[in-house]
Amino acid sequence: AGGNTAGGSGGSGTAGGSASTYDGGTDPACRVQGCLRAVVKVGDYTRAQLLPLLAPGAMLDNGYSVYTLELFSDGVPTKATVTIPYQATAPANGWHIVANNHGTTGIGDNCAVAGTVAGAGLSGLFGGNGLIGVAADYPGLGEPGVHPYLVKKSEGRASLDALRATRWLARQLAVPLSGRFAVAGLSQGGHATLAAATEHRGYAPELDIRGFAASGPASVWEEHWRFGATVDGSHLAFHAMLVYAWSQHY
Repeated sequence: AGGNTAGGSGGSGTAGGSASTYDGGTDPACRVQGCLRAVVKVGDYTRAQLLPLLAPGAMLDNGYSVYTLELFSDGVPTKATVTIPYQATAPANGWHIVANNHGTTGIGDNCAVAGTVAGAGLSGLFGGNGLIGVAADYPGLGEPGVHPYLVKKSEGRASLDALRATRWLARQLAVPLSGRFAVAGLSQGGHATLAAATEHRGYAPELDIRGFAASGPASVWEEHWRFGATVDGSHLAFHAMLVYAWSQHY
């Protein structure tokens, strides 16, 4: 894609393994950033099958195939859901890849979105509209360890490595790619998107990312969280998750 070496060439994008030692196939022991450790095809879904399931007003240009991935990201395994347009003609220059970073679901393993309808929907927002979509789970969700909730480096790199893993999957399936990427996210996903933008140049410079779109990012401004902790309400669950996750991570 774009003439770049897949899996991360140059910079710190190859930390934990050399791109030259990874051929893009599935390797449960691989340690190249964004490499594929496992791939499960969930199924192919036509536009006609998906239309009755859409919320009112939702758009759907095409059906999509759903895959659940386990990949390697910044020293740990993590997961993602990928949707690739199904029964749709690829653009002349190939498909673009867009990451959709999800909002807060929790910090336990049962809070992961990979392998769920929610994961397929998050990824399918783009996979069903003329793009390849990927919804990254963050480290610790459905994988060993405590999820580093709202830790910039962890979430940003997981998002970038999900793009890399999706590129590897597409190449493995001989799906044509344009070599262009984008990243979007809401709430915690907005935080992950801003983190990915910060990490991009140093961690994954080979990815030609054309845009980052963050909606309502859960930015951890100390003043905001300190004030919020003094007011009773359901938001305190987020404070509790943050304090617990940070105490474990740091």
